[in-house]
Amino acid sequence: MTMNMILIYGVAGLGLALALVQGIFVLRRALNIRVFAQMVLKLVSVNNLDRALKLCGAVPLVPFAQLVKSGLSSAREEESPENKAQRMEQAYEHHADTLFAPYGRAKTCTFIALGLCLVAALFALASGIQVLYPYGIAGAGILISAYVLKDVLTARHRSNLAYKKIVAALRAAKG
Repeated sequence: MTMNMILIYGVAGLGLALALVQGIFVLRRALNIRVFAQMVLKLVSVNNLDRALKLCGAVPLVPFAQLVKSGLSSAREEESPENKAQRMEQAYEHHADTLFAPYGRAKTCTFIALGLCLVAALFALASGIQVLYPYGIAGAGILISAYVLKDVLTARHRSNLAYKKIVAALRAAKG
């Protein structure tokens, strides 16, 4: 095995390992936000904030659930629906950056993994390597990185849209 092959395998393996770590990060925080938000919406619309809080507490690693939990925790039972909605909006502004900060780090690491895998694949092509293993390793890293980036780049936007629906339901709830 030549030094070029060792270097290519090393870079591709490092990229794949980094992509896998970020994939695990995303999967541990995976939640179907649309379904979760609908469940919270049903509870909020009938003014059952305690059950909505318990539901959010059931998934402690998910930033969206923790964001909704902080918003609902700040809304007091005796307040009017409009005041509850305002408190939720304030909680979003206060906590969103902190709760979504790990996604920013995941995005950076995933771009690094993607770059390593692409460099390994291009270096293997330039070296004229005809063995499929380095391309397979680099390709797997690229695919995993693409999946992770899709989730990381859209997580905050999807959460923001769902959160606005919950705030609107809280405003419409009969207090």
